[in-house]
Amino acid sequence: MKTILFDLDGTLIDSTDAILESFGVAYETFGHRAPEDEAIKKLIGHPWM
Repeated sequence: MKTILFDLDGTLIDSTDAILESFGVAYETFGHRAPEDEAIKKLIGHPWM
């Protein structure tokens, strides 16, 4: 059996939208308001493409 792993977090795709949504869900789950998108984007590395 072969296993192939991919790092999709900004290496092969632009995952910004997924990261922003994840922040929103996580904050909402714990009863907090998520930071503004621009504040979160400052924490995200740049994709290769």
